[in-house]
Amino acid sequence: MGENLMLIWQKCLQFMRDNLNAAEDNSDLKKLEKSFDLLFDKVQPISLVDNNLTLMVPSDFYKEYIEDNYLSLLSAALKKNIGKGVKLWYSVMENKPAGLEKPVTMNMKGKSVPTPKVQETLPPGFSSNIVNPFVVPGIKKVNIDSNLKSDFSFDNYVEGESNKFAATVARSIAKRPGATAFNPLFLYGGYGVGKTHLGQAVGLEVKSQFPDKVVLYLSSEKFIQQFISAAKAHKQTEFANFYQMVDVLIIDDIQFLSGKSATQDSFFHIFDYLHQNGKQIILTSDKAPADIMDIQDRIVSRFKWGLSAEIKSPDYDTRKKIIINKLSRDGIVLTDDMLDFLASETKTNVRELIGVINSVIAYSTIYKSDLSLELLKDTINKIAANQKKVINIPYIQEVVCDYFGIKREQLLSKTRKREIALPRQLAMYFAKEFTNATFTKIGEEMGGKDHSTVMYACDTIKDVSKIDKEFCNATNIVTFKSTQPMNILMVCLGNICRSPLAEGIMKTKLPEGFSVDSAGTISQHEGEHPDRRAVKTAANHGIDISRQVSRPITAQDFQNFDKIYCMDIDVYEDVISKAADEEQRWKTALFLEAAGNHENAEVPDPYWGDMEDFEDLYQLLDRGKVVKFFAPEKKQSDLKLFLLDKYTENADIREAQALMLKGQDFGLLSEAGLPCIADPGNLMVKWCHEKNIRVIPISGPSSIILALISSGFNGQEFTFNGYLPIDKSEKKKQIQHLESMVQKTGYSQIFMETPYRNNQLLEDLIKFLSPNTKLCIAANINDPEHEFIRTKTIKDWQKEKPELHKVPAVFVLGR
Repeated sequence: MGENLMLIWQKCLQFMRDNLNAAEDNSDLKKLEKSFDLLFDKVQPISLVDNNLTLMVPSDFYKEYIEDNYLSLLSAALKKNIGKGVKLWYSVMENKPAGLEKPVTMNMKGKSVPTPKVQETLPPGFSSNIVNPFVVPGIKKVNIDSNLKSDFSFDNYVEGESNKFAATVARSIAKRPGATAFNPLFLYGGYGVGKTHLGQAVGLEVKSQFPDKVVLYLSSEKFIQQFISAAKAHKQTEFANFYQMVDVLIIDDIQFLSGKSATQDSFFHIFDYLHQNGKQIILTSDKAPADIMDIQDRIVSRFKWGLSAEIKSPDYDTRKKIIINKLSRDGIVLTDDMLDFLASETKTNVRELIGVINSVIAYSTIYKSDLSLELLKDTINKIAANQKKVINIPYIQEVVCDYFGIKREQLLSKTRKREIALPRQLAMYFAKEFTNATFTKIGEEMGGKDHSTVMYACDTIKDVSKIDKEFCNATNIVTFKSTQPMNILMVCLGNICRSPLAEGIMKTKLPEGFSVDSAGTISQHEGEHPDRRAVKTAANHGIDISRQVSRPITAQDFQNFDKIYCMDIDVYEDVISKAADEEQRWKTALFLEAAGNHENAEVPDPYWGDMEDFEDLYQLLDRGKVVKFFAPEKKQSDLKLFLLDKYTENADIREAQALMLKGQDFGLLSEAGLPCIADPGNLMVKWCHEKNIRVIPISGPSSIILALISSGFNGQEFTFNGYLPIDKSEKKKQIQHLESMVQKTGYSQIFMETPYRNNQLLEDLIKFLSPNTKLCIAANINDPEHEFIRTKTIKDWQKEKPELHKVPAVFVLGR
């Protein structure tokens, strides 16, 4: 039967192929010929029973694409080779629940085939009875500006090998937004490869085909600032309600949500509401979902619900098509040798290519010169001379080695000595920050390390920089050595208080080659010198800003400056509104937020205050981490850190012990949990006792005891079990043993987990414990703003699981 089925299927494919070959040029049918073999090579028939044909497809994409484009032709092929009334079923090879997809019954009699209905299913792990806290019944739709650019249409989008897959999926979504398997659509790739264009093209097509649908495009920065404004006004619910009205939500550069936990929480609920209600979500990023750092796991998992499509830099043929498309719209024709030269010389991304074309057109128009090969060469040479150096992994390795005085061979070696290991981790961290390389690629370039080593390195650098001042300064210095000198513009409201003072401070702190200016968003004080109080405050610190002159920001500033830093949210939104395109919006940021201050990203305006307020402003800009970020200085610190884990070499341990024997004080810190509990710190303490070195536990509240007394369980008799086993079978046994001890003895059972495995531990507890067993979770103890202490039965925890990833927590079983 298998051989007969394969023979029938091959006949069906040949019938379809013959019809495609015979189709007229430029017909819709002819356009399908190129993708036919690529598509159906991966489609296999697996059964034919009672006129029910089942096809196995690699993913939902194949199913959707066949239904959208080949169903009529496939119907005719099946009718010819099998007969009438064939029902077509799909079996998807991806990780899906057992069972086949809903069948498509093909109407063999009529010419038209009804569009198959997509079976709506909830995403994995999503319960239909979960109440969205932001939902308010009876929301009415209002007119919303979609923020779409008419130029970013499918007609103007040039397809090639680098973007064909993503473009095909995007067109499919535009036909049935929210009703395909591609929700969300996650477009990722390097800077300027056309992600924004493709995302907006979907929006424009939806607006054209479905005028009643609400489409909204915005950058992640805009989303963040809207949320901050809403939070300050206590209008988070109104903020969420606004987004619930959207049918197609397109957010650019979603990676900038990294590290913004409150905004992520809001985005999470908005995402779930839209997805659950069949709304389309399109996201773009410069990184794949798995490579975005400091994003909640639950959000990353939702990024993967739909389809992730990479857009790469265009190849030669695609670049040539882009040039022809762009110039034809401007009525310009180039010779073949000019086209070849342009396509060969601009290789990085679409945006650079368009920039070169615009420069050539502008030069020709201004100087009334005919376009020639010589003009093209001259223009490209001038552009290349002004370009910043490319930051790649070898360059980062060079900068790190130069700063720390080590050789590249040492950096790429396997030694775990601290003086080599930390620079290596720093190089990995910067490779992730400054390039589009994946964790795997970085590991390969750093001496053949695996991706988990690189991920650990990135987390380590963040942690070490918080407590080691010397290393923090080193991090900032290498940051600046990894970037070219740039032109910076400081912007406030009137350009007489904050931005002039910021300009003066930065000019005295920044390395050679940096240029700083300031401007305002209003022209009320144009031509005036800075406020006398700002002048006096600066003078008190040896800085002269008296000759600065106020001016409003201009369109030319977006061309002249590499970075535009705004003092507060209102100024930021005003500046963003003046930007001509996404590239200009991208170079604009809140000053304090750019320096890493995400909690309070606004510089207060001292205009209505007194001299003390101006001094506070100066201290904020000069003494805080702001200038230390933008203009770090190498300062020595007497704090020395030793890394103590299973990889620590004996030489490092002996060095630390020698210092202790000389009377040097040491502090023992643990990156998770408590020192000496399930970590090698107890070995060092044991050695100290043997050498009669005094050991002093620092007094203070213990999270273990606080969790116990807050649980409501037996506080007189309890057992602290430390960390549970990592092995799954051993962990299951231990969990069930602890439950048994609670039931038999009444002793409360306390245990912990490494913070990044908390969510998995909770899943295991829910899976292995009885529904009526009581569990207390005490997280973020002694942090009033984020403290979470709850005691519930396992069946109640199953209904509401808290987000515990990287959150310090203690778990208690009791009764």
